[in-house]
Amino acid sequence: MNKFCKFAIGFIIPSIIVALFNWGIDPDKIFHSDPIRETPTHAKKHNRMHTAIALEKFEPELIILGNSKARQIDPDHPSLSTINTYNASLPGINIYETFRYLQHANATTPLKKIIIGLDYIMFFKNPKPDFEESRLAVLPSGKKTPYMRKQLQLIKDKYHLLFSEQSLFNSIRAIYKTAPHSISSTKTLEITKEIFSRRSKILIKTALKDDNTKMNNSLNYLKNIVKIAGNNDIEIIIVFLPSHAISYEFLHSEGLWPKYEEWKREVFKIVQEESIKHSSTKQIHIWDFDGYNSINTENIPDLFDPNITMQYYRDSAHMKKNASSLILDCIMNVCATSIHNDFGLLIKDIDSHLLQLNNEKEIYRKNHPDEIRHLNNTIEQWLYVD
Repeated sequence: MNKFCKFAIGFIIPSIIVALFNWGIDPDKIFHSDPIRETPTHAKKHNRMHTAIALEKFEPELIILGNSKARQIDPDHPSLSTINTYNASLPGINIYETFRYLQHANATTPLKKIIIGLDYIMFFKNPKPDFEESRLAVLPSGKKTPYMRKQLQLIKDKYHLLFSEQSLFNSIRAIYKTAPHSISSTKTLEITKEIFSRRSKILIKTALKDDNTKMNNSLNYLKNIVKIAGNNDIEIIIVFLPSHAISYEFLHSEGLWPKYEEWKREVFKIVQEESIKHSSTKQIHIWDFDGYNSINTENIPDLFDPNITMQYYRDSAHMKKNASSLILDCIMNVCATSIHNDFGLLIKDIDSHLLQLNNEKEIYRKNHPDEIRHLNNTIEQWLYVD
């Protein structure tokens, strides 16, 4: 047997089989599957690639932008049934990436509405390594991405989807997850005060970096996002996404609450300024689901009990879909029917709003001494531990 035959048997034929297998399963929903309204679970290692390609295939009129917290907002929610919606939220995304995906989506198909979920951490993050400018329809300047540059990136991406080990793993996972008799995990997430506190340290360690330059740059990109909406007559709804109250207590305990308030003031200022500039266009709304309301102050179990699950939170930063449904009910003007009337406020005056949040914070601290005591102990143990 000559060298070529050995090479074909040992490498070329197995590679073709892997490529055909990945193409047939199509776990990332890229090649021949109908586009879906959010990145598939199996595609999370390729989510930035998938989102760039899917926005072109799906041609949405409304996109949801934000980080992993916004991933829980359901594009198939009944309040969005009259408009073609895609959830373009991405784990670990920062404001620059958010700005670029908005540019890409609007250049592909003119948008009618944007829901953008804001999280404090987004304003300090760097772009993820798998973010590629050349996947997007336009350059940061707004000019069209050169055709050959974009096509070369598309070839590179599809080659990776067909031949990579990660794609093979995704295909196997997709079969396992969709098999009629597959066994799904029923393990309950260990939600305890300890778990919540450990997760909250991510927020506080990010805030402690005190990178004013990065914050200012991020605010400028947010301003560009609002400008795009104003210049293109796109309705924009800005949402301060919620965290559990224990996360806010981390900020308070380290003296960072004023910085957090200042961030909200700056966002509100940007919205006000751009609203005045584009007064003849669609109004810009800004909602706040932060703070010490009946959802965010949900009791946390002291010890792990498989029979106890939290109703609205998976961890201190991430809500469940039922909480995101309440958010959509509010911002789509049906929140009057909600039993949680304190969850969600359309901000009209930032000073009175922040004063109200501070009052609610003091009430929470007074009524939850055990959580505050546990929090302070956890800060000493975990804050500076990687």
